[in-house]
Amino acid sequence: MKKKLVIVLLALLSVVCLSFGLAACGGEEEGSHTHEYGELVKEVPATCTTKGMQAHYYCAGCGQYFNEDKEEISEADLIIQIDSTAHTYDEYVNEVPATCSKTGMQAYYHCACGKYFDEDKKETSIEMLTIPIDKNAHNIIHIGAKSATCISKGWNEYACEFCDYSTIVEIEIDPYAHSYNSNNICIYCNSAWSYTKNLQYELNPNNSSYYVKGIGLSTDENIILPYYYEGLPVIAIGDSAFKDTSLKSITIPESVTSIDSSAFEDCTSLTGVYITDIAAWCNIEFGGYTANPLYYAHNLYLNNKPVTEITADMLQGVTKIKDYAFSGCTSLESATIPDSVTSIGRVVFNECTSLTSVELKNGQSPKTAAKINVQ
Repeated sequence: MKKKLVIVLLALLSVVCLSFGLAACGGEEEGSHTHEYGELVKEVPATCTTKGMQAHYYCAGCGQYFNEDKEEISEADLIIQIDSTAHTYDEYVNEVPATCSKTGMQAYYHCACGKYFDEDKKETSIEMLTIPIDKNAHNIIHIGAKSATCISKGWNEYACEFCDYSTIVEIEIDPYAHSYNSNNICIYCNSAWSYTKNLQYELNPNNSSYYVKGIGLSTDENIILPYYYEGLPVIAIGDSAFKDTSLKSITIPESVTSIDSSAFEDCTSLTGVYITDIAAWCNIEFGGYTANPLYYAHNLYLNNKPVTEITADMLQGVTKIKDYAFSGCTSLESATIPDSVTSIGRVVFNECTSLTSVELKNGQSPKTAAKINVQ
């Protein structure tokens, strides 16, 4: 009797467990349970190298798959077979131009399947993408130079860094390219540098150079400074040297490397600054914004010609343009700074009211405006 009772209880327990299972995750009869479909799994398209899968639902409770209509389906039936035309164009490679010694390559796409495609995504080959060697596609670098002088031509030598091509470009005689000795006589043509007499000079503390201390006994309004005084170079214009004078123009030789802050204070009649070397001008240390005589003069002349533009060739070899170099130069309209320049000082182009374009070719962003401060 007890044995029969145990069997009956076990049977009842089995029925109860089965009922719970069917209610939780489905039995064979419709309506007897509810699947947990979760969110729709989006379709994964097939590619030329991998299979895909259709959009579907998946019941985590029983492991069954369902299509978008929530009809049972097998995992195998959801698989989308590899499509040999479904390329992924995974990698885009920019064009590499041909040179005088190496072939180049057109821009292309590269698919995971190993095939190549042009920019229009049309299948091609490495051979079709290859750009033949261009014998004229040299990469020219500057390898040497000789400056022109007042009596002889100069030259620039260029060569290709990829092949043995080279060329020499002649530079015409520059009538202003003098080089003066300690007597202010040109070592090439023997012409004398005609400078203003009776200015006042002071020996620098190192006793190896002079600076202009003042106008002295000179009554000239158009001052030309010498390269040398008593056999030593004139390298600076001192404080208050021309302060409150009726100075109309000043010619500054290449030997001058610094101008003190009040050197030209209140020189309101000053209308022109004359130089012979713009590279040397860029290297002058100005004691402040108003130390630059352009603050009053506004007009810069290179070899007696007004400076309306600065070209890359004019600054070739210059590595630094120091503070305030062209501040106040209202005649300047454009400037191109070459790659050789690695440092540009403070307010180099301040108050250059005619300036409309500054092109920087050393990786810095170009700035264009009527009034520019490059720092």
